[in-house]
Amino acid sequence: MEGPPPPPLGDPPARPPSSSPPPASVLRFRVAYPTTWGQCLAVLGAPSLLGAWDPARAARMACRHEPTGGSTSRLVWETAVALPGGDATAADGAAAASVVEYKYVVLGEDGRVVEAEPEARAVPLPPGGQGEGGGGGSAPHTPQVVILADAWAG
Repeated sequence: MEGPPPPPLGDPPARPPSSSPPPASVLRFRVAYPTTWGQCLAVLGAPSLLGAWDPARAARMACRHEPTGGSTSRLVWETAVALPGGDATAADGAAAASVVEYKYVVLGEDGRVVEAEPEARAVPLPPGGQGEGGGGGSAPHTPQVVILADAWAG
């Protein structure tokens, strides 16, 4: 499988290198989707941290079984991506976008797309992302967290 494995659940979201500004938004993706052994879900989108529409660079998701009652469960895929203020756009460094486009894809063991959503989704980003406080701009930076609990029937 190409690329690094997804982070274990509970780890902080993928962050840009330390030379980048602190994140303005954290996108937390969550979707229930059945896959076969060796496949994984990934989030593909316009920001560079979502692969800039290149499936080989998409944000891979971690999976877990979530109980649905009785002895049954469903496979739930999750990941989080921290978007710095200037990264909510294409990789060309254009001004920050107020909307992030993305879609879910199923990757096979070889990293190639096995299945993909036919249309991209769009999520508006919250304005700002700075912490509240009255210290003349000295308040610590608090990223805005956007939780995306999506449904995909495949």
